Amino acid sequence: MRVSIRAAVALASFMTCSAFAVPVTVTAVGDYAPNPNSLAITDAVSNSQTGGLTLASFRTLVSTAFAGNTGGVWNAETANGVTTGTVYADGAANPISALYGASQANTFSFYRSDAANGLNTNTNNGTNVVSGTGYIGIPASPDTVNLVFNQGLSSVGLTMLPRGAARTEILTATLDNGSTIVSSAETTNNSNAVFFGFAAPTGRTITGLNMSETSATGLFSRFDDLGFIVAQAAPVPEPASLALLAVGGLALVRRRRA
Repeated sequence: MRVSIRAAVALASFMTCSAFAVPVTVTAVGDYAPNPNSLAITDAVSNSQTGGLTLASFRTLVSTAFAGNTGGVWNAETANGVTTGTVYADGAANPISALYGASQANTFSFYRSDAANGLNTNTNNGTNVVSGTGYIGIPASPDTVNLVFNQGLSSVGLTMLPRGAARTEILTATLDNGSTIVSSAETTNNSNAVFFGFAAPTGRTITGLNMSETSATGLFSRFDDLGFIVAQAAPVPEPASLALLAVGGLALVRRRRA
């Protein structure tokens, strides 16, 4: 059977997208415990500034959120449903969905929007990697990684791990109104890791997270344990409560008139 070059290319493209790009569901945990290599973890300078969260604060917040079914931690120390050699999160059609909260009844999803190669898998070294090996890694090209969240978060945090020579990491959280919270540039080397924590301002939610660095060799780092807390909508008063408020307001108006 004769197959044209155009048809062969189209078939190869289809096979690549369908066989190696799939959605996946993982299980979130309640304990934010990054850094399996037992490196010293330092807080990004921005964690103590407006829009930031320290590691100690975030650990407490995400643990409480997990117990209350409003958050969790994507833990990289286990395979957790992913298959070696498979690409995940390369666009909205192939998200990584994390079952979170003690009830495991809620789902938080995210994907990469800036490249078709998404996040891929290789061998288990206990970390999610930007270049190299790990259960779910991010290829080194292009030089930035842009993750999009399917629902707004009140806070998010991850730990950047060293990869060879010292490298300056820059993380930026995007808010639902298009504004951003840019972290201070932090250098990681072979002896320490850096935690980046973000908190959305009142009335806003975090909808995405961008990772980049200033190294001449391009993005070449690792990250471990993505923690998240889903923003909760303000409670809507029940009809009975609204009626009581209306009666109280009317009584107040009559008292003032009297």
